Amino acid sequence: MFNNAGIVGVVGPIADTPTEDWDTTIAILLKGVFLGCKHAARVMIPQGSGSIISTSSTAGVLGGLGSHGYTAAKHGVIGLAKSVASELSEHGVRSNAIAPGNTVTAMTATVTTGDHEKLEETAEGMASRSMLGIAGQPEDIAAAAAYLASNDARLVNGHVLVVDGGQTTSCGNNRFIKSGSGMLREAGKWDRY
Repeated sequence: MFNNAGIVGVVGPIADTPTEDWDTTIAILLKGVFLGCKHAARVMIPQGSGSIISTSSTAGVLGGLGSHGYTAAKHGVIGLAKSVASELSEHGVRSNAIAPGNTVTAMTATVTTGDHEKLEETAEGMASRSMLGIAGQPEDIAAAAAYLASNDARLVNGHVLVVDGGQTTSCGNNRFIKSGSGMLREAGKWDRY
């Protein structure tokens, strides 16, 4: 079972966020996943097997990558996936989450270009900012979901599979890696390397 529906949701400063818009965002992004897990469990527990996969986001792994409502909901999806994994594992049911990074979709095209049809322009922009120089595609997320659903992932449970081309490894700041010389401090002593 793959919980994969989502929206951008409410955006803006926390002090100006309308409560009704916050509630709608959380309802779609988190309550929807809860309902998917609940009803999947009702089928999977009696059959003694199953795999529940829920889409989170890199915004569910790090703060500042999405709006407040989106970030809170996507963190919640990860927590829910882990909690469900803990409960349902004794029934042979696994629960995992996927945290996509920038992925070319109509939704991300709308956010980045203002036009849901500008997928190529969106892909070019994403590729230019990617550590690997390529834009994430829906097929990359589908491959992750296929893996998690397969028997190849039979020991993967309560995991968050980040599919982001390395976005969350450095937040774009690798100044210590790119410098040619530096110092290492060990046991109160400075050494050049």
